[in-house]
Amino acid sequence: MALKTVVILGSVREGRQGIKAARFIVNALKKRKHSVTLVDPEEYELPLLKKMYKQYEKGKAPRKLEKLAKLFRSADAFVIVTAEYNHSPPPALMNLLDHFLEEYFFRPSAIVSYSAGIFGGVRAASHLRDALAEMGMSAIPSSFPISKIQNSLDEKGKPLDEKMNQRVKKFLDELEWYAKALKEAGQRGIKTFQVELEKNLPFENDFFDALWCSRTLEHVFNTEHFLKECYRILKVKGILLITADNICSFVNRIRVFFGLYPLRVSFSENERYAQHVRCFNKKSFTEIIKRTDFNIEKITSDFICFNPRSYNSPPWSASLGKIIPSLGETLIIKARKTEKY
Repeated sequence: MALKTVVILGSVREGRQGIKAARFIVNALKKRKHSVTLVDPEEYELPLLKKMYKQYEKGKAPRKLEKLAKLFRSADAFVIVTAEYNHSPPPALMNLLDHFLEEYFFRPSAIVSYSAGIFGGVRAASHLRDALAEMGMSAIPSSFPISKIQNSLDEKGKPLDEKMNQRVKKFLDELEWYAKALKEAGQRGIKTFQVELEKNLPFENDFFDALWCSRTLEHVFNTEHFLKECYRILKVKGILLITADNICSFVNRIRVFFGLYPLRVSFSENERYAQHVRCFNKKSFTEIIKRTDFNIEKITSDFICFNPRSYNSPPWSASLGKIIPSLGETLIIKARKTEKY
């Protein structure tokens, strides 16, 4: 299934470094056989937003907006390349994005951020994640921060460290999974919704038979409110399957022992999970599920990792993860709603 991916660059500054990040991502996507279009705000030179594309009468919008609207409607996924100006995304990026809305709906986005310092633009990426969700193209859980970009890529976007190619493979694997799933759902007529997890979910009480929440709580500030909403929209005897990355996994315990940050906490450019706002271990994960009135029926984990560089572990590591979930990489809970909301 060939994917059409639009890469949107956010900076128009003189001497901008972001063009190197955009070229790197475009090249990586082309190697994966994507049909890629790079949107550069410097080329389009859109005026400050006075009128959104949808506010024009049909056929009356400026040619540049018509071209972008057609491109965005045909896309299967978006990659947003953002700098960090005063902890926020660049104004040129937001100005371009804000000209459109419905053209983004039901497609995933992924965030590539960069900076001249060590944090790789993660603070701007955090703000951008909220905006993309509101626009209807929610960002995938992983992001791709590039620290010290001036020393990371050459002018053609070629990485100066081979580890960058390894990182981007995992990042784009995840984007492709979401893009293919949403594309297939649209073709099969499956309803999909973009929702704000910090607010009330737009479903009636006792609506679903089952909910699956995969690595969701780590990205939610008000976790109890979200879980109470899950309880509300589940039918009595409905099942909640929920997972969370384990901050106290075997690998993380070893890392802390040697004075290293645990994985999925550090803001280093080498971490995929730079956007986690919550961390859980087996105890804290089970306690928050119980506090929201769910009855936990089972807790397990996927596997215990012994090789954090490749995540390749022997077959028996999965069985061991079921026996000792507190050391597993991903905690998995099956819970049930027992009483009417």
